[in-house]
Amino acid sequence: LTAAFSGPATNPVVIAGSPNRAAGGSVFRSTGNPRPMGFDFRAGASNLIVRDIVLSNVVRGVTLSNAVNVVLDGVEVRGATFRAFEILNYANNLELIHCVAHGGGTGVYLNQATNIYVRHGVYWNNTANAIYVGAGVGVQVENSVLASTVSGAALYSVGVTNGFESDYNNLFVGPRSQVGAVRAPAATADSLVAWQRLLRRDIHSLPQDPLLADPERFDYHPKTVETLGRVLPNGERTSDTVTSPLIDAGNPASDFSAEPMPNGGRVNIGRHGGTAEASLTPSLPWIQPLTLADGGGVSNGMYELVWTVGGFSNETARVDVTLDGGKTWGVVVTSGVPLMNGSAVWTVTNVPDTPAALWRLTCLQNTNHTAQTTNFFAIRNQPLNIYVATADTNEAIYVTAPGMADNWRATPDAPLDSVRRVFERFDLEPGDRVWVDTGVYAEDEPIVISLKNSGTSNNPVRIIGNTNRTYLDTGTVLKRAIRSGNSYVFHLTGAQGVSLESLMVSNAWTAIYAENSQGISLERVRGAYCVSNVVYAGANTWMDVNRTIVEGSLNWGLTAFTGSTVKVRHSYLHGNRANLFRRGGTVDIRNSILEASGQSAFAYYLTGGTLVSDFNNIRALEGASVAGGENRLPDRFLIDWQTSTAFANDNSSFGYAPEFADKSGLDFHLKSEAG
Repeated sequence: LTAAFSGPATNPVVIAGSPNRAAGGSVFRSTGNPRPMGFDFRAGASNLIVRDIVLSNVVRGVTLSNAVNVVLDGVEVRGATFRAFEILNYANNLELIHCVAHGGGTGVYLNQATNIYVRHGVYWNNTANAIYVGAGVGVQVENSVLASTVSGAALYSVGVTNGFESDYNNLFVGPRSQVGAVRAPAATADSLVAWQRLLRRDIHSLPQDPLLADPERFDYHPKTVETLGRVLPNGERTSDTVTSPLIDAGNPASDFSAEPMPNGGRVNIGRHGGTAEASLTPSLPWIQPLTLADGGGVSNGMYELVWTVGGFSNETARVDVTLDGGKTWGVVVTSGVPLMNGSAVWTVTNVPDTPAALWRLTCLQNTNHTAQTTNFFAIRNQPLNIYVATADTNEAIYVTAPGMADNWRATPDAPLDSVRRVFERFDLEPGDRVWVDTGVYAEDEPIVISLKNSGTSNNPVRIIGNTNRTYLDTGTVLKRAIRSGNSYVFHLTGAQGVSLESLMVSNAWTAIYAENSQGISLERVRGAYCVSNVVYAGANTWMDVNRTIVEGSLNWGLTAFTGSTVKVRHSYLHGNRANLFRRGGTVDIRNSILEASGQSAFAYYLTGGTLVSDFNNIRALEGASVAGGENRLPDRFLIDWQTSTAFANDNSSFGYAPEFADKSGLDFHLKSEAG
């Protein structure tokens, strides 16, 4: 589309598809490979409106390059492999309203584009970003749903913050995706409150699951309990058992007059907000807290607590905070605030740190009308110390009371009873420490650590066992209750900066399974008695293994998969079918002991990748081999291994008995006549 297809400002050219979605609407799609582009607005294109069009199987859905005064209304792009909407090269005065980018790479890409308005859209499960903001951009994003549970995705990616405005949106992310990233200087936000703190944008936005009718089948109507309150794709109406938080959560200044009654006097967020297909507001009174609903954390300062309500007029409320997961509500933010205000300022000062805060609103005229957040948020002015203990404290060194499932403050005098519960419920940040006292912790499910509970390589989240009983069965033992197929003790997925220290981890299919995780450290860990692997470093994983015992696996001790980088120092790998199984990636092992024993056992088993090894003690006993692998003959002795690698590996290594002080007693100090 160029100037030849343009109209005057007072009489724009309209390209209109069919609004009859029940009959399939107007769909443009390629039947073979993805079409390079759906609509291409080139320089000179102006005063155009494109309405009610669906594009699928494209690389780019709509490109607007140096176009002016263009409105896209109800344009839906499904699965654009690169970008759904691309706006660049001095495009100006463009509006995307009621538009959808479903799946694919980036939802809206902006660079050198000004006076851009993105309103009432749905940007769903884009694998890169929902909104990408480059240089020279002026854009306002409001009343829209930005949602992605794709690992590694960020809803916003912002290069230059000047000219970028966003508020009254729904920003929903999964455990391995982020709300936003700023590219210069580099910073990320994994929760809405972190994004608000980073850029002071989206102050009135909400982080909850949008509760859309059926987005995977392209039905973006919000659910509602109101009788016949939601429009079905065939035009009929239905109701739901839950109500979407999008209802009556849009910008109060936006026009809601087209929404059918009851509409709450406020526009809905999303594709159908402000239209005749808007879902209805529940008639019965309701309260919905928004701020911190996805967790996150606050520190000393001022925060605006935002909520939405319906069915109230002049009622007032009390706003208070619990520090112990809801047992007591001792921090009053304000009392007597009009419910219809929709917000109250909380000045956080002299409030104790906690990992388990919640906040609630209670109507003072009818206390049955109350609502609270359900995901814990942290109050932190310094790194958190979280304590975990069993019911038996006879050998405890960190706590003074038994662990319990609802000790949410997780203090030394009231510890929690499960490491898994810590990572399921708390939002941990760099520098936080989890002190796990003496005892055996048998879990039915893995301890999952991901992006939302991560640190950094220089300031990790640390899980620390009994440092006085390192390696011992009588120290801190984390295990699976049943060693079933694909059972893990620790499952690190998309994690950053996590340190496991002074723990015994055992009785699983794989004791420590890491994938797409960086800055992972094992320090004085003993991993034992597993079926498949003791330690597995998957693709895109960077792991340091220091002073760690890897033993007793029926198959592999430490496995490095393609794309991993593993550094092993001062460790002891023994009693596994293969102590180190390199399936790919890069492994650097030095100053360590590898001991293989028995037929078909190996110190190294190699099928790909790169191995750097030297200054080790390598022993092959009772028919074992130093090295083996697919499509290669085994190297029975150390000299065979050195020769087969042209002395590139283990040139300075040797194979003497290590002479431990008491191996059976797990005392791995080396004997010395000098003491």
